[in-house]
Amino acid sequence: VSIEVEGTSHKNSVILSMFIKPGDEVGETEIVQDLRRIYSLGYFLDVSASRKSVEGGYQLIIHVQENPILQEVKIINELHVFKKEELIELFKSQLGKTGNLMDIRQTKEKIEEMYKAKGYAFANVKIVQESLVQEGAISVVGILEVQINEGIIEDIRIKGNVETKPYVILREITLKKGELFNSITMEQDLARVFNTNFFET
Repeated sequence: VSIEVEGTSHKNSVILSMFIKPGDEVGETEIVQDLRRIYSLGYFLDVSASRKSVEGGYQLIIHVQENPILQEVKIINELHVFKKEELIELFKSQLGKTGNLMDIRQTKEKIEEMYKAKGYAFANVKIVQESLVQEGAISVVGILEVQINEGIIEDIRIKGNVETKPYVILREITLKKGELFNSITMEQDLARVFNTNFFET
């Protein structure tokens, strides 16, 4: 007959995300589905439900535990393509607010797209898991730690050449071991290899 939300100031967001409305007949399946919808809002570490007998039926009580307030974002490794301050700035609108996993994930994807736009196709952004709560989000004190693997080339190996010596191919490759992989540069290198006319593909 009614729905109560406990543990958050985002009560309206919780109610709007639910399919269950006062007056509905519901079972465990419907409640579990709505709990998943609430969790997918990204604000909460934990979501559960209970019921209380009231006149005319039951009150459904949604219990949530909010993520901490996001106080700081740290990039914990050295970068070469972008300045740390430039990427941390992308999180600025989230600081001072309840940490939201969906917003964090969107910013993570935006950073990866920024790298790809410059040709760094292997760049990967990781929200550090160690000592953090739940699914890679925010520490108990509200600090988000980010690690960015920019895609370093560990080795370059030539395969498929029978007659042509590897050095003939490698001298056309400007990318070197220990450098960051760049797909734009790689395409240019492969074009030079193809233009030697030794290869069918």
